[in-house]
Amino acid sequence: MTQRYLLARLGGARVDTVATSAADRQFSVAMASIMLITATVGGISLWFGLTTALHLNGWVALPIALAWLVAIYVIDRTFTMQLVKQDRWYKNVLMAVPRLLFAAVIGVIVSTPVTLEVFAPEIETQLLVMQGEARDAYNEQLEKDPVLATEDDLRATIAEKQAILEQTQPDPTTDPAYAAAKAASDAAAIEAKAASDAVVAESNGTGGSGIIGVGPRVQIAQQANEIAQAKYAALQQKTDEALAAAQGNLAGSLVTAQAQAEIDVADARDDLEVVLDRKEQLQAENDAAVASSDGFLNRLTALERLGASSPSAATAHWLLFGFFFLLEILPVSIKLLRLWFNRSVVDEAGRMQDDATLEIARLESQSRIDEAAATATLHRRGLDARIAVGTDREEHRERAGLLRNEMADRDAQPRPAASTPAEIEGIRTP
Repeated sequence: MTQRYLLARLGGARVDTVATSAADRQFSVAMASIMLITATVGGISLWFGLTTALHLNGWVALPIALAWLVAIYVIDRTFTMQLVKQDRWYKNVLMAVPRLLFAAVIGVIVSTPVTLEVFAPEIETQLLVMQGEARDAYNEQLEKDPVLATEDDLRATIAEKQAILEQTQPDPTTDPAYAAAKAASDAAAIEAKAASDAVVAESNGTGGSGIIGVGPRVQIAQQANEIAQAKYAALQQKTDEALAAAQGNLAGSLVTAQAQAEIDVADARDDLEVVLDRKEQLQAENDAAVASSDGFLNRLTALERLGASSPSAATAHWLLFGFFFLLEILPVSIKLLRLWFNRSVVDEAGRMQDDATLEIARLESQSRIDEAAATATLHRRGLDARIAVGTDREEHRERAGLLRNEMADRDAQPRPAASTPAEIEGIRTP
């Protein structure tokens, strides 16, 4: 019978009542089929979740999914087996509500990965959009970060101070007198060049009067050129003198400038190290966010955004979610409907058999109690008899002791002296 009604027993039928009603047996077979379907969907759902969200190998995820399949089947079977019609309606409600809520939680857990897998192509596209937004937000964060904004200035400071440290001769351009003399000398050089060009142009007829040859205009141009060249030579001499003076004056200040530059470079490098650490931290956070961008929660977010942007996608999402959700709570729901609106012969027979078994157990317990009471009574009577016999024996012992004491007292009294033969003869003959 065990093998014959195996599927019915898997559906929650009792071993002792499975053959009582054909209708209930068919219901148990149907329940077993439904629970196997829901458990299989739950196992497939977990396998999808492990391979997609956690990126586990399919063969590694398979035994875990099978264990979850068995767990869902056992939970559904336990819920349906424990649902028995009570004598009051509120008892039925109190018994049904927690089981239905728990089944609903399992339905949500199971239906979510399946829904995500069905909408996987659209979710992947949405994830790419989310990754692009994350990159833009990261770049904007880098630009607006007050610490990172100082990186270019710090690097420029380090380069500038490092150039000072690498100098072997003082820079005369930093001396104001030399700078002014150099500027005047440069301006005079330009004027001398222009005057020389004017002489050449006037001589070959390409400029000025346009007459070729040496004439009055050429002579005037030559005089102007001489004056310009003399001015340039004088200013150049002053520039050289200013250079020599500047080099003498700046020789001592270079040492001081290099010492200060060394301090400034050290401080700038310390500040740059802080900036680079901050930049590395932000980069690590961004890398972690990118690495987990296709995780379970991000996929749920992508599905929500997909539904928000497309009403048809939202409708399809909730219809599919509702289908798998209702499929998972179907065993408990069917059992509740049968419990409230149909009478189960198996349940009634099982309840009667349970009542009979309870009554038999009660009678057996009472019989054992009566037997134990009778045994205790007999034991108590035997104990009383033994106590009575013991009391009689104690009285006999006391009496024997008194007799022995009396005999001992008599033996201890003195006896009279023995009589002579004549006295004895006189006693015999009066």
